[in-house]
Amino acid sequence: MQTDSPVCFYIPSVSVNFKKEYIEECFSCIGSISRIDFVAIKNFQLREVDTQNRRVFIHFEGLYYTETSRYIWNCISKPDTFVPFIANLYGCNAKWQIGMAKNPVQETDLNIHQIAHVLDIVDVKVLDLEDAMGAVYEDLDKNACFNEQNMDNINYLYDSTDELRERVEKLEQLQKNSERTIFSLTNRLRELEDIIMRSKLMDELYTMMDK
Repeated sequence: MQTDSPVCFYIPSVSVNFKKEYIEECFSCIGSISRIDFVAIKNFQLREVDTQNRRVFIHFEGLYYTETSRYIWNCISKPDTFVPFIANLYGCNAKWQIGMAKNPVQETDLNIHQIAHVLDIVDVKVLDLEDAMGAVYEDLDKNACFNEQNMDNINYLYDSTDELRERVEKLEQLQKNSERTIFSLTNRLRELEDIIMRSKLMDELYTMMDK
């Protein structure tokens, strides 16, 4: 054997038409198979299950020291790496992607019905968590809309403040212009008063001369 340690291969998608016996026969030349697990492909957002395909986990007690097993092991032992595998028994030509399972399910004393029950409980908890997450996202959207409205109000206040500031500046300029006008008119009035005063003095002088 190439490795005496337990190894688990992961195939992301396999047609439901391929049964356990066929998959076991395809991989029997690679290592000593202890068990094969099938896991449904679920879309939790849509709450749907893929009825055409499923995930497959192939558990080995160890791998044989062969060219094929050595090639697969060298490829998938790298993180997040998959290698193509052609299942061509009995005229079939299916192409699967094989990777290393990150967290394979360990052996258990539970029977298949108990495992199915546990999986159902887990699925319900996952759906409950997704509902809770949906409510959180909804609250976040509401808060985002509220914040956007607040920003609109703040921008409006800024715009109104700028408009008021412009009006105040215009009024101040008008006041300055008015002050200049009043000052100019006051000076002109004084000039007229001087002219009138002089005119009166001249009239009095002429009257005195006539006498």
